[in-house]
Amino acid sequence: MKRSNLQRDEVENQLTAITLEKDVLQDEVDHVRKEMENLRDHLAKVSDENVKLTKLRTELEYRVELTEKELLQMKENMKFLRSEKANQASFIDEIQLELGKNRRNF
Repeated sequence: MKRSNLQRDEVENQLTAITLEKDVLQDEVDHVRKEMENLRDHLAKVSDENVKLTKLRTELEYRVELTEKELLQMKENMKFLRSEKANQASFIDEIQLELGKNRRNF
């Protein structure tokens, strides 16, 4: 009978140890699930932010391209205006020379 009680106690102790180990493992599983959920949430936020940054980058690249085109157009306009200024200056010089000749003739 003592032996039977000892065996029963030993089995109960083993069962208790297994139950405690199972509880610890279940707590660990719950903790890991919560961590996974947090990581999924964080990954979703990072992904959303990445989409926003990509959109912003594309928009900025487009604006830079437009600005570069505008700059090129302005440079071409400046070249044209300088050329026109030089042509007008030459024309004015010619007129002044002609006026000078005409004054001498009077």
